[in-house]
Amino acid sequence: MAVIKYSTKKVLIIEDQAAMCTQLKSMLENLGIQDINVAKTGEDAIHKLNLQPYDIVLADYELGRGKDGQQVLEEARHTKLLKASSIFILVTASQTVEMVMGALEYHPDGYIAKPMTFEDLKTRLDRILKTKLIYYEINRAIDLNSIDGALEACDQLILDQPKFALPTYRIKGRLLMDAHRMDEAEELYETVIDIRKVAWALLGMAKVMYYQSRYDEGRNILQRLANSNEKYVEAFDWLAKIFEAQGNTKEAQKILQRAVELSPKAILRQQHLSKMAEINDDWNVAVQASRRSVDLGKHSCHKTPKSYLRLANALQPQLLDGGSRSKQNATAEVFRTLEDLKKEYNTDQDVQIRASLLEGNSYKNLGRNDDAKTATAQALKYYEALSEDPSPDLALEVGKGMVKNLDIEEAMNFINDPKQQAMFDNNTNDYLKEVVTKANEEMVLENIDTFNNKGVELFEKDQLQESIDMFEQAASNDAASLSIVLNTVQAYVTFMQKKGPSEHAILKCSKHFTRLEKIPEDDKRHKRFRKLKIMFDELEKML
Repeated sequence: MAVIKYSTKKVLIIEDQAAMCTQLKSMLENLGIQDINVAKTGEDAIHKLNLQPYDIVLADYELGRGKDGQQVLEEARHTKLLKASSIFILVTASQTVEMVMGALEYHPDGYIAKPMTFEDLKTRLDRILKTKLIYYEINRAIDLNSIDGALEACDQLILDQPKFALPTYRIKGRLLMDAHRMDEAEELYETVIDIRKVAWALLGMAKVMYYQSRYDEGRNILQRLANSNEKYVEAFDWLAKIFEAQGNTKEAQKILQRAVELSPKAILRQQHLSKMAEINDDWNVAVQASRRSVDLGKHSCHKTPKSYLRLANALQPQLLDGGSRSKQNATAEVFRTLEDLKKEYNTDQDVQIRASLLEGNSYKNLGRNDDAKTATAQALKYYEALSEDPSPDLALEVGKGMVKNLDIEEAMNFINDPKQQAMFDNNTNDYLKEVVTKANEEMVLENIDTFNNKGVELFEKDQLQESIDMFEQAASNDAASLSIVLNTVQAYVTFMQKKGPSEHAILKCSKHFTRLEKIPEDDKRHKRFRKLKIMFDELEKML
């Protein structure tokens, strides 16, 4: 039996409680460990892991403010601050669903419940370190970034100690996937599945199929795996990826909603859910997932400005159509979120532009057009000051923001600028021109409605000549509805009944009646048309 040489081990304790820290340090010294460092916060732990490698990391799950133990583990794995041969143990008094599922998902080498005894710690460390010794050659090769060496070490261990074949195949499969050697990975997973249908091998096979665009095959495996083992939440993530790749974003969202119920603290899952909900215009789910993404991101290595932008965007429907209380709360949250975003990423030009654009859209949706123009103009100012060429995606967002919040002529000048044209492909160009055309049409219709509403208001006040002027402004556009033309004719007829017919008024009215002849007899407006025509004919005879 292998003997653990504790005296050679370097240990990092991550613990914010002084008494617990002292207790752990004393236990480790009793094991013969002398090289012990302490971090009282998650941030300090990451700093210390950057300075030197550790053989053992003992991290409390709850660390007060800042990163917790799970987030330290997540970042240490993501940034490769932990050697493959190192061990990471979570120490916790918590047994919540979030903690347990987090422990399963982020794969610590073990976790120990508080309160613990010296024997608890020694037993757990002995077992984990002895297991690590079995895979020493594999882990050493991984730490040296030698994939081929690690694969050879896997094959050798399978030959030398067949009882460890299954867990070694699991390591080898992960190495092949990381090296994008999909055909070899598929062959390995087929071998394992023939022996035993273990969950990790089925998941590995489904991942291979995803990368090979064999979506239906992968989906079938993952659906069975998800239905048979809900604690294997990673299967839900890959199933959602397959649905997304197949264009079925609604099903992807459903799968992710199930997954976040099971394990709510996984930030990448919450981010993926917010993206799917945004695509599906499911704003309630998008708001919830984006809020959670922002909250989890505060101390995560996976923090991204997209979470803030998605949250502010998902709240826009409430700015437009929410009740007074809902609108008030959403408005406060939108501008607070955008302000936090701009402060958090104050040196990121791309973020400043996107935040200002969304700020402009928010003001527009609140009816504050002058503020919308100011914010969009600020975005354009940031854009023009970019130190490097913008991405086509950013150029497109600026173009859309200008169309929505600035003058159409300004937007067209921007879109047709040769510098911007170089940023756009043909599809983007066509899309932007379509946006401009639509915005132009909406603006025309808005102007028509404005003139018509003003005409109605003046007509009801018996200011007939003024109402005619307004109705003429509305009816003069080909896009004006026949109802607006009817309003115009009624204003003329009423005016002539009171003031007497004139050749000018009769001529104008005749032209409008030519348009009204298009009204079919089964249209409810036809009766009004006939009545006005009879009255007009009588007035025309009087001239």
